[in-house]
Amino acid sequence: HVAAVLAVNAGPISTLPSASEAKYALAVLTINGLVGPSDQRVRIQSGLEWLEAAALAGCDRAQAVYARACAAFETTVSDSCIELVEPWLQQTASRGFFLAMDDLAQKCLQKSLEKATETLGVQYGGTGERQFPESKFALDGISIDDVRDFDQSLARDVQNVPKVPGS
Repeated sequence: HVAAVLAVNAGPISTLPSASEAKYALAVLTINGLVGPSDQRVRIQSGLEWLEAAALAGCDRAQAVYARACAAFETTVSDSCIELVEPWLQQTASRGFFLAMDDLAQKCLQKSLEKATETLGVQYGGTGERQFPESKFALDGISIDDVRDFDQSLARDVQNVPKVPGS
């Protein structure tokens, strides 16, 4: 499952823009068994090391999945990354990485989740129930979303409009 998530996010190697993305690609290839040692345990450990290196180098995709990958492979987050996991999840969730949002919720990091959701809503229009928050259009206190009342109000207002002679 983790390998599939990593593979979906990997993209073609020829379009990778930076060293951090190249490290991420190596993590994906190693974990999926396409490169690296033949021993699965050693290969996964190597892949997680590449994933950590990619996250430390600034790859947002690696930052979004690093802690989840460690948990999935029953490995602890390295000492050098323990303090970074929550900020990584918050930052990547605020950019629309739904796995990071899910991890913040599962880890009960409500404050970080709220900050990420707020940032996401402002920068990208939001998600789900918070999608594209905008004030509702209303006429005389009746929302346009309340179709029946709005139509009745509009019909009453139109009746009071003076007729143009000859129409």
